[in-house]
Amino acid sequence: MSRIYKRSGSPYWWFTSGTPPHRKQKSTGTKDKRVAQAIKSKWDEELALRNAGISIATVDLKEPFLNYLKILEQNKKTSTYKTLKSALNMLGISSPLDKRGLWDNIHAKRKRGEAPNKPGDKGYPTEKALKDSQ
Repeated sequence: MSRIYKRSGSPYWWFTSGTPPHRKQKSTGTKDKRVAQAIKSKWDEELALRNAGISIATVDLKEPFLNYLKILEQNKKTSTYKTLKSALNMLGISSPLDKRGLWDNIHAKRKRGEAPNKPGDKGYPTEKALKDSQ
């Protein structure tokens, strides 16, 4: 048996199913009760199929999102890039573009007009760092 309800302090409708200790609770992510009821029906159907031993096909959107994100960043469409990056963060998908490497740092320094570090300076990359970046 499942139901939807409003949780205090949350503007969204919440879904709950089962009994402790196997109770599932999650936000529907909507403020509209009709939409929440439709989501509840879909989730109830999925639970019934799983309980009957029928697997539900899922689609992994991580790779297409990340590929699209790379294209957007290359084309410098920053507003769309930031929107998609935000959506990925909400889905719990971290972008590999967030992890800048050695060459990104070197190019950023050149773009700012700063002189490159000399060997022995603080911040000069080690031989291992240079080798790993290639």
